[in-house]
Amino acid sequence: MTPVGIRQHLSALEDRGLVTHRKLGGQPNRPTHLYRLSEAGKATFIKRYDLLAAALVRTATEELGPDAALRLVEHAGIQVASEVATQSSDRATKAHDALAYLDPTVACRGDISVGPAGALRVVLYQCPFQSVSKEHPGVCPAFFRGFFGTLLGTRAVTCSPVSEGLACCALSVEAG
Repeated sequence: MTPVGIRQHLSALEDRGLVTHRKLGGQPNRPTHLYRLSEAGKATFIKRYDLLAAALVRTATEELGPDAALRLVEHAGIQVASEVATQSSDRATKAHDALAYLDPTVACRGDISVGPAGALRVVLYQCPFQSVSKEHPGVCPAFFRGFFGTLLGTRAVTCSPVSEGLACCALSVEAG
């Protein structure tokens, strides 16, 4: 697809209200624009991984019990972590690489900062467990305990809901 073709498609999506854009600058006669899904676009192209995750957790809880279901979710985090390719020895960079892997895979987006004593704070803006955690609050920390625990060598992961702004939850990943 040519750049002109891409612009035409983006323009058609913008005319329908499915994307928005803003100018980032660029070179003379070659402006750079950032395109994002609008709220209408997110609703149209929504990824409903939460439906499958909720059904699986509910079924595992009924069949195996709540503790075994959470161990299963943690093991899933370990499995997913084994697929992340990161060569960095820096914990924050490893965590960033891990989130970059999760973004297109399970639509998980967030920011990472380093806190006191090397603890990482991971603020998630989009998480496949957000609605599942309403019914099963242990799911989010169990998955990320397995996921970040495998990548960063710690099982000390806590998850707290965030009630303001665009974030859905914040993870604290202690130094291991």
